[in-house]
Amino acid sequence: MLWVVRTHPMQINAAVEVTKLHVMANEIFALHAGLAHLDLEPRNLSKNYIANLLYTLHYRQLVGEVLSSMMYLIEKAANRETP
Repeated sequence: MLWVVRTHPMQINAAVEVTKLHVMANEIFALHAGLAHLDLEPRNLSKNYIANLLYTLHYRQLVGEVLSSMMYLIEKAANRETP
């Protein structure tokens, strides 16, 4: 997930009207990839929580350990386990 957020492999076409969805495309992809790795569906998380995760991925400087901890806690919470 971290390399997608940092390198922004998806680029915006200048001829297209840019929306917030376009600007957050890399973060959305990274979140879906991370959740798929954990075998979790985004629909199992609240919209507010997903919005907060996308905000964090877009605006915060994350290191791998922090992102790994976040995904670990999401997995444990989704499986109703204690970390």
